[in-house]
Amino acid sequence: MSTAYSHTYFIDGRTEYRAFTAVNAALMVEPDGAYTPGSVSFQIDSDLTPAEKAEVAERFAEAATSWATELRAAAMRAAIQGGA
Repeated sequence: MSTAYSHTYFIDGRTEYRAFTAVNAALMVEPDGAYTPGSVSFQIDSDLTPAEKAEVAERFAEAATSWATELRAAAMRAAIQGGA
C-alpha cells in the first residue's frame, strides 16, 4: 500500500516506539510520548507470509540504522571540531 501524502513529526527524547506482532505486525511511533495524540502506526499487510513481513521490517530497520549511523558520525565530527 502507498499513499499520496506525507506527514512530518518532530521527534525528541520523549518519543516512544512500540512494536507488536500478536494480531497484526505493527510499529507505533508516538512523537510526544506514550499514549498521547498524534501517534503514527506502520502496519504490515496481513496477507504477507511471515518471511515477507520480516523482510519489510528489516528494510525499515536498515533505514533507521543508516540514519542513526549518519547522525552518530556527525556528532563525532562536531565533538572533534569542538575539541580542537
